[in-house]
Parts: sequence; C-alpha cells; structure tokens
Amino acid sequence: MAKGDDRRMRGDLDYQGKVVQNNLDNLRGHVLRQNYSFTDDYNNARNIQMQDYGNIMGEYDNFSKTGGYSEEDKANIRARSVAPIRSAYAGANREVDRNLARQGGFVPGFNAAKAKLARESSYAMSDAATNAEGMLAQMVNEGKRFGTAGKTNLYGSTPGMWNAAANHLLSSSGQMLGIEGLQGDYFRNIMGARQGLLGAPGTSQQVMGNILTGARIGGGILGGWM
Repeated sequence: MAKGDDRRMRGDLDYQGKVVQNNLDNLRGHVLRQNYSFTDDYNNARNIQMQDYGNIMGEYDNFSKTGGYSEEDKANIRARSVAPIRSAYAGANREVDRNLARQGGFVPGFNAAKAKLARESSYAMSDAATNAEGMLAQMVNEGKRFGTAGKTNLYGSTPGMWNAAANHLLSSSGQMLGIEGLQGDYFRNIMGARQGLLGAPGTSQQVMGNILTGARIGGGILGGWM
C-alpha cells in the first residue's frame, strides 16, 4: 500500500459510512411518519366500520327474527287485503236498501238478497284473509332467510376500508423491519471494513468496494420509498 493510502481509505470509509447512515436515517424518518399516518387511518377506519358493522348486523338480526315486518305492518296488509271486498259488498248492500226505499218499503226477496249478500261477503272476506295470511307467511319467511343469510355472510368479513388500511399498516411495518435489517447490515459491513483495514491491508480495496455498494443501495432504497 502506497504512503498515505491507509489514511485516505480510512477517510473514504468514514465518509461513505456517513452517507449510508444518513440515507438510513432519512429512510427511517420517512417510513416512521408514514407508519404513524397509516396507524391513524387504521384506527379511524376500524372505529367507523365497527360501528357500521354493528348497525348492519342489527338490521340483519331484525330481519332474521321478524322477516322485516312489524305487527302493525302485518295488520295493515291484512286490512288492505279485505278492504276491496268489504267496500264492494257494502256498496251492494246500500243499493239493495235504496231499492227498498224506492219501492215504498217492500221489495219481494229483499230479505233473501240481504242474506245472500251477507253470506257471500263473509265467504269472500274469509278467502281474502286466508290468502293474505299465506302471502304474509311467505313474505316473512323470505325476510327471515334474507336476514339469516346476511348475518352469515357478514360474520367474519372485514370491511373494505378497514382491510385496506390494515394492509397499508402491515406493509409500512414491514418496511420498518426492513430498515432495521439494513441498519444491521451496515454496522456489520463497517466493522468488517475497519477490521480489514487494521488486519489485512491487502484487502482494503475489496472492503471499500462493499461499503460503496452499501452507500448506493441505501440511496437507491431511499429514492424508491420516498
């Protein structure tokens, strides 16, 4: 080794070591800020979507128990199903009564007509009520199946925003671990280079080449992640 080479190589080693360490520090700071941001995003997404999850699960649970119909809803459906029949026979009854009035209070077969109307209206309303109950049962059962299927599909699923935030946080945490691995590699290379300069001057060029490579790698990683 020529005179002054050892001192020059030690200076180069210190300089390149500072370059690599500076790159690592900058990279660590950037990823740490990124990690804080992703942590906030994850916590916010989790809080929002846990509440949404609970609300949606509650709706599905209501469907699975009631089919989505309250007792008032059912009563309204029953009333509407017989309302046209009740209205039609009420109109027929009024017409029979008006005819009786026009005839001076006597119409042959009046009582039979009234009895027939009452009998037919009773049958018709009974049929309509039976049909309404069958329709209601089908509607309620379909609603219950919808609620049960919704609970099953929702249970164990991770909402999209929450899942995306979790993936970002995991990726950022992986980068942090990668940086610490680079830091360990850097210290091992530096220690190896110093030992090489002290104990085996003939290998100093190779050692410096490793450090220079480390500096370029550190800079390249920083540029890629920034």
